[in-house]
Amino acid sequence: MKNATTNLIQRNGNIYFRKRIPKDIKPFIQKPEFYVSLNTKCYTTAINMSSELIYDIETQFHNLRKAMARNLQADVDKILGRTTRAINRVNGKESVLDWTKKTVKYSDGHEVTFEADHGDPVAERETVKIMADEYEYTPKPVHPRTTTSTSVEVTLRGAVDQYLHSKKSAGGIQEKTLDANKASLNTLIEYFGAERPPSEIKYQQAEEIRNALLKLPANRNKKKQYKNKTIQQLIELNCPPQSPRTVKGIIERYSSFFEWLVKSDYVDKNYFHKLRVAIPKRKESELRQRWDDSSLLTLFDSEVYTQHKLTHPYMFWLPLLALYTGSRQNEIAQLYVSDVKEVDGILLIDINEQKKHQKLKNTNSARLIPIHQHLIDLGFINYLNIRKKRNSTLLFDGLLNNLNEAPRDGLGNKAGKWFQRYRKKLNITHVDFHSFRHTVADEFKQKQVNETQAQGILGHISDSETYRRYGKDLNVRVQKETIDILDFSDVIKNITKWRLK
Repeated sequence: MKNATTNLIQRNGNIYFRKRIPKDIKPFIQKPEFYVSLNTKCYTTAINMSSELIYDIETQFHNLRKAMARNLQADVDKILGRTTRAINRVNGKESVLDWTKKTVKYSDGHEVTFEADHGDPVAERETVKIMADEYEYTPKPVHPRTTTSTSVEVTLRGAVDQYLHSKKSAGGIQEKTLDANKASLNTLIEYFGAERPPSEIKYQQAEEIRNALLKLPANRNKKKQYKNKTIQQLIELNCPPQSPRTVKGIIERYSSFFEWLVKSDYVDKNYFHKLRVAIPKRKESELRQRWDDSSLLTLFDSEVYTQHKLTHPYMFWLPLLALYTGSRQNEIAQLYVSDVKEVDGILLIDINEQKKHQKLKNTNSARLIPIHQHLIDLGFINYLNIRKKRNSTLLFDGLLNNLNEAPRDGLGNKAGKWFQRYRKKLNITHVDFHSFRHTVADEFKQKQVNETQAQGILGHISDSETYRRYGKDLNVRVQKETIDILDFSDVIKNITKWRLK
């Protein structure tokens, strides 16, 4: 079913529903489209009513085509003799679409509706057609206006609500991404005012908010000292500002929003498109550091690994799995017991999103990664067997929230927060969990591993059109050889093997 918002038109403060009739059905209905007022000014109410109408109409279109294909005239007449309606649950008014009426609209806006009531749908359609064909109307002369405008005035708050609803209705967007859009657009509303029309935001205003964003502190909505302070008050605090890269991301969200406004005829131009945000240049390899041997020793010589002082097994296994697979935090945290399998005599983990709570960054992230012998030596198979004996579903417990659901940011959310606290406790501040992934990538690079093999382990897309389009997944034996290149034996030597529990 198409997005309901594409069938809505705002005119004179009211919202109308419009639905074009397909060519193959038009001869039966004798009109080019359905068009009716929804008796509301509320966009959310209009969307709900529109969804009802679209569902009902599309269902009848489907039934009509089936009846036409089988040459069942009685069924055709029955369908065409009905009405389609939606109720405004706020004011109780109905919006009714009659399938036998015909409305003719003329160039000056004049409309005439023709209808007949014979009790016979066939006769009614014929009468309506004759009445419409024989009707004569002379349009009134149209005097040119000094100014014209096709844009519908809307407030910034109203436009943002419509935009977010549109993105959510279209599907394919994660809740985290939608929340990021909402937070950025709320800042836009806060800066310019909820009742200001977006059409008043020109290039000068776009530059103004960009400059303000570059002075705002990071995490302003999360830190207590920034709460209940206006944007101007925060700027005057002269706190360390958020990074230019963060600002660039916000500006890109504004650009997407204004691109939608242009398509919706709310504004004439997107002034945020390619609005420059100066970002200090750094080598791509310097954007995030890898783990050095000293920091790895500090981590793996700590009490979690030498004394098993922990509340959940994921605290022991997640960092080790990340170090020996290069997988992302969520990819490991969301593993099921059944995702550890054996192929051609090789034990491996299956990174996928086929089960509940599982999400991947992109399609290339799905892959098979052989389990390194060092992990087996540390007791991974023992741990796996314990989970199987307990008929456990997930590989790791303790990662669901209090409602027994996955946190918004995925099953790695709790593990990530724990690991951040733990490494700071160990005075490890220059690297984080994702740095394990960079460590593995750098190890492959330093040891001159074939790029295609490294991409197969890390789940990166190939830059080569040939490999990307026609290349098949690597043989697990080749992947096992790639994984075996990793050797962190010097930094894990003091780890106590996982005990049966």
